[in-house]
Amino acid sequence: QDDGVPNSINLYYAKNDFSKISDNLQFASFYVEDLNVGDVLEGTLTGLDFETDYYIAAAAEDLIGNRSGLTSRIQIQTGNNNQPEIILLDESASVDIKPHQSATVRFEVEEPDGHFYTIELTAPTEGVQLDTNVRNMPKVIISGPKAPSGTFEARLTVTDTYGLSAVRKIPYTIRENHAPEIAKEFENQIFSSRTVGT
Repeated sequence: QDDGVPNSINLYYAKNDFSKISDNLQFASFYVEDLNVGDVLEGTLTGLDFETDYYIAAAAEDLIGNRSGLTSRIQIQTGNNNQPEIILLDESASVDIKPHQSATVRFEVEEPDGHFYTIELTAPTEGVQLDTNVRNMPKVIISGPKAPSGTFEARLTVTDTYGLSAVRKIPYTIRENHAPEIAKEFENQIFSSRTVGT
């Protein structure tokens, strides 16, 4: 027996205005079994295009698929996609080290829209490593013993799920490894040893 109680609220939406439910409408279902009359239903529509007008209307549906009529339609406009931010946590992103040294440059990633993002490090030499053990606080580790001498530039790129990227440049210099030099020749010297018997 139909008790008139809805099981879900379907939110229908399209870029063009509509007056009835049809197969070409997209929709999202929000279940209301635990809500009481007067409660506020909150939900999120995902996968919409940015900076686009949409028409939206709702209809209730019960467990066996009976639907109510559509509510009045409203028109909304989605917001824009904000670029991820890569925040430098150290005084400088530049590294200048001797061949036996290593250095770490620390960053923090902020995604203002809460989108999923990827982190990628590109470097022209060996000895440059990305540490993402704490995902939103990546570290770039430069190891002098594993890198050739010279001046280079690595790039840290953060890209959100919609393809919008932020880039941080990391210049690094590995100094030349100079061979030891003789500061002064030894003068003629005689070395001897004496063994003390017992």
